[in-house]
Amino acid sequence: MDLELSSLNIEVQPELAEAILNKKMGKEYFCWLIIKAIDKKVSGNGGKINKQKLIKILLEITNRSRFSISRYINNGENIFWRFDKNDNNILYLNSFFKICSFFNIDFIYSNNVIYNLSFILEDFNMCNKLLLSAVASKKNSPVSNINLSSRCNLSKTTVKSYLNEAQEYGIIEKMNNFEILYENNS
Repeated sequence: MDLELSSLNIEVQPELAEAILNKKMGKEYFCWLIIKAIDKKVSGNGGKINKQKLIKILLEITNRSRFSISRYINNGENIFWRFDKNDNNILYLNSFFKICSFFNIDFIYSNNVIYNLSFILEDFNMCNKLLLSAVASKKNSPVSNINLSSRCNLSKTTVKSYLNEAQEYGIIEKMNNFEILYENNS
């Protein structure tokens, strides 16, 4: 591919990220984000994608098997994209608003979180960690692991693990309870 992938940024919307995590569709969402970013750069948001090109791009970026990519495409059908009625080899990316509608998101209160695609190029398993980090950053105040666990339908252990790794990458800054108390008493 001629496009320098590591130069691309993807925008994650925290309210949508929370709903995506809750439905366990993080990888499908990131496939949509990646293809949307590439489509915007290459064809100016045309939204019409050849399925075989899509598979080729996702194989290159995610380093996943063809079976996994096919599963992501099938799971994301009618949510993130839809197939042409006359040509099953063409799909159309759904708009951000259509996706929000599918997840019953009526209002957006927070700003998008921008991540460089290099995070995904290194490890496609970063998807859910990046989504959870976006959800955690939704407000300017700290949020507990228990709160994130219940809101995102993840175990407390998974939340803790994801946030620890996100902190190692410098994506978020975790605070301990005593630091929060100390700041409130100052």
